[in-house]
Formats: sequence, C-alpha cells, structure tokens
Amino acid sequence: MARSLGDCGLETLEVACDLTLQTGVISAAIVLNEMRRLTDAAKPKALKDLPLSTPTLTVEPVADCSRYDTLRTIDRTARLKNLHLYGMAAAWSDWQAEYTLQQKPVMPEVWLDRLIEAEQVDRQARSLSYQLKAARFPLLNEQRNLYKAKRDFARSRYDYLVNSIKLKQAASSLGQADLDQINRLLVGNR
Repeated sequence: MARSLGDCGLETLEVACDLTLQTGVISAAIVLNEMRRLTDAAKPKALKDLPLSTPTLTVEPVADCSRYDTLRTIDRTARLKNLHLYGMAAAWSDWQAEYTLQQKPVMPEVWLDRLIEAEQVDRQARSLSYQLKAARFPLLNEQRNLYKAKRDFARSRYDYLVNSIKLKQAASSLGQADLDQINRLLVGNR
C-alpha cells in the first residue's frame, strides 16, 4: 500500500479509505482503485466542446455477399478434408469458383452438408461395428488360440516322431521295439 502512495500523500489515502468505507466492501484493491481515480490526470474535453467536422462519404459501400459465401464454404472444405475426402474438397472449391458470378443450381450447400453428415455417421457406424466385432467374443478368440496351439503342438510332436524314425533308419538302428514305442505314443493320445 505504501508503494502505491507515491506522490499522492496521506490526504488522498484518507479520502480513498473514506470512499471505500462508504461502499461497504473493504479491501486494499478497492482503496487503490479509489486512489487512482482521485489522482488521475484531467479528463479530456467532451466532444460537444470541440468543433465537429462531418466526414463525407466519397466511395459508396457495396455489399459483397460472395465474401460471406466463401467464409461459409471454408467450413465445408475443411470438413471434407477432415474426412480425408480431398478430391471432393477440390471439386467443391472448383464448383464454388465456377458459380460465384453465375446463379447456382438449387441449394448445393444443403446437399453437401447432408452428404458430409451421412459420411460422418457412416464412419462412426463402421467404427462402432468394428469395435463390437472385436470385443464381442473374447472367449471365442481365446478358444481359437487354444486350438491353434494344440494343433501346432501335435504337428511338432508328429514331426519329431517321424524325424526320429528317419534318423534311426539312416543309422541302421531302427528295430521293432522302436516302432512299438512310437505306436504306443501315437495311440496313447486318443
């Protein structure tokens, strides 16, 4: 508070405190605000005291409605690009440029807006459908993985048995006892 006194003096502070007390809300910020109001420089002259010179209009304003149409189309082009429909966005921009000076056919903006909304709804539905399919049967996916693992294990075991027979045959040490043991291993799984 003392920093903000500056050149104001205690009289200004007393007046600001009295004004703050009159408002009923007491805070340092209000006191400082009252002090600033009391010490501000003289107010500028009112306009009625100054001689007025009326400006004259030299160029007649012209309404440019196509400007507002281009502002509205930026949104449509951006929406098309957000949907990654770049060809459609380019075609829309070309069409807008072609028909800016001519009269446009019946409300193409409405049709384009409907197409964009339909595309967004279709993409949301496809995304939701994909998510539901992925999350629909987690148990079925686990069963499929289990059967795949069992099948791979059976194939590996069969390949091991066949390769061990071929190895013993190549070493000329294959006998009836080896074949009986392999038969028991193969039949025992059923």
